Amino acid sequence: TCDSYHVLRSHGRGEAFLMKKKSSPKEKNNLLSDPLLLLLSSVLALLPVIMVPFEADVYALPKVTFLYISSLALVFFYIIRVTRVKKFVFYRSTLDLPVIATLVYAAASLLFSREPLLGLVGKYGWYETLPALLCYAIIYFLSVQLVRDDERLERMLKVLSLGFIPVILYALVQSAGLEFPNIPLLKVGVRSSLANPLFLGAYLVIMLPLLFSLAKNAREENWRLLIWALVPTGATILLLSKFRGAWFGLAISILVIGIVWWRSRAVQTKNWRRPRTTGPRATKVKNRRALIAVIAVVVVIISLALLVSPERTGKQLNAMFTLSERSAEARIETWKASLAMISDRPLSGFGLEQMGYWFPAYKTPRHATIEPRTVEDHAHNDLLQAAVTMGIPGLLLYIWMFTMAILTLLKTRETSSYAMGLFAAITGYVIQAQVGIPAVFISPVIWALLGISMGVTQHGRRVEVAFPRWFKPQVAIYIIGVAFAGLSLFALKPIIADIHIYKGQRIANTSFNRALPEFETAIRLYPYQTAYARAASEFYLDYANSPQNSIFAQRASLIAEQGLHYNKRDFELAYMVGTANLRSYKFTENDMALSKAERYFGQVEKLWPSLLLVKEGLFEVAFEKGDMKEAAVRAEELVRMGEEDPKAYYVLATEAQKKGEHKKAERYFKKMEELRTKSPQGM
Repeated sequence: TCDSYHVLRSHGRGEAFLMKKKSSPKEKNNLLSDPLLLLLSSVLALLPVIMVPFEADVYALPKVTFLYISSLALVFFYIIRVTRVKKFVFYRSTLDLPVIATLVYAAASLLFSREPLLGLVGKYGWYETLPALLCYAIIYFLSVQLVRDDERLERMLKVLSLGFIPVILYALVQSAGLEFPNIPLLKVGVRSSLANPLFLGAYLVIMLPLLFSLAKNAREENWRLLIWALVPTGATILLLSKFRGAWFGLAISILVIGIVWWRSRAVQTKNWRRPRTTGPRATKVKNRRALIAVIAVVVVIISLALLVSPERTGKQLNAMFTLSERSAEARIETWKASLAMISDRPLSGFGLEQMGYWFPAYKTPRHATIEPRTVEDHAHNDLLQAAVTMGIPGLLLYIWMFTMAILTLLKTRETSSYAMGLFAAITGYVIQAQVGIPAVFISPVIWALLGISMGVTQHGRRVEVAFPRWFKPQVAIYIIGVAFAGLSLFALKPIIADIHIYKGQRIANTSFNRALPEFETAIRLYPYQTAYARAASEFYLDYANSPQNSIFAQRASLIAEQGLHYNKRDFELAYMVGTANLRSYKFTENDMALSKAERYFGQVEKLWPSLLLVKEGLFEVAFEKGDMKEAAVRAEELVRMGEEDPKAYYVLATEAQKKGEHKKAERYFKKMEELRTKSPQGM
């Protein structure tokens, strides 16, 4: 018996030694063992980090350009891998059908929309386009193929944690009141490299559960200590982002995980006891080090914040728990307008990236009072956004996709140590998205998690397709390589044009001759993006106002009209055409210019009925035409909307005199004199 005991004990030591050697990071967790997985992980890690402070669109355009090019690169290298083995091997999952159906329905919805080009080019600063959706599908597919067990998932999470570090460090710098010279610092909240506190909150809601899972399951102690230091830092940044939807999403996902863990723990305790893999002393040492790391990180963050900017830190802490009634009311009014939009086009929706161009026509009177000049490009609710964009069928596909992933993770959570971390990340994202905004640099990460959740839990059905004999792998690689290079160069054109816009805007106030070719080059390089036409029109209008040069006004009008060829619903461009022609009329007294201004201001009024600026333009047109009755009608609208224009009161006073309403006329004249005293240039 004694000999048998020693044999079993030595055998157990040998087995433990072999297990330890087998799980050595040099063998099993080498990040370079699968280059394609490393590339995919690096793309997902870098997307939130990438920004270019020295261009007009600092955040979104660099990220979406990187997404396009990196997705093409992933496809290119995946095809190289496939052609080398001369057969196409892939794994299917139950989520493939809703993903493909969502992609196809979004394309069909865009095709039957009023302005399909918008869904391909993207609204400036957002870019939730059909090409972006195709990139999400590519990332989903590759995630299913490449991440099929905990070992590979652990490698990916390590790379994602490295990308997490610069994001939180930048946010800490912002919380201390520091920022790049040409980037305005937010008064409340931090955004890091993600453009908006809402996007930063969504990113943290996804990453914190994943990092927590990595900290619990990582084999290497150094990685565990690093991740345990990152988790409290990220939680602190989440508070500073002031995005309560993200707080709520993370809290709910943690609560569900706690309930599931407690129930499974109770079952395990009742039925069997899990054997220990490490000694109690080693476990205590690891836990003690992790606790010390957490406490040290929190103390350092608070100390640095108080030391660098105590006043700003106090404002941030006070703002965290202060709910703005105005903001909440505006959000509710946006949801009401979104429901009205859905009821008008319930089947096809309005198409990708087109909500902002239709929203002014559905803007509620209360929303117009609260935020008169605000145009909502997104519904601030993922379910409503999906329905506005793709109709109710698109909404059902969206719900199908996420519900299937969440239920699969719950049902098969025992198959993966990271299943509950994936569940918390996806669930937290979905919850915060009901008051948040989707972002082109967050969505790829969540689509990757959808694919990973299928890969590590279901493993899928293996499918092999052999290539025909006539297929030439080398020829296919060359053709795909040329296509990759061509598409990548085309994807770079918007960012090159954006750099020209940035340069032009920087030197516009000092040198007209140096700024002019920058704007002209931008609209020639990429005329499809109407934001560049707006920037160039504004540039010419500024110079048309100063030296009173009608040539500049005419050029501004021409550029804006060219932009309207690509987007007929761009009310800003239509307004610029009207403004440029009204200004040209004042210089030249050309009646054709005045008629053109009236026509385009009328077009803007149809697109945005409650816009104060266009009411002012139509009033000016009527006044210049000498149509005092129409001018009086427009003046009454301006006064009703709260505008205090001496010229409007003058018109109302003269019309009241004509009608014999002398008391009313006297009141209007008195108000006009008060305004002229305050502002001598008022008339």
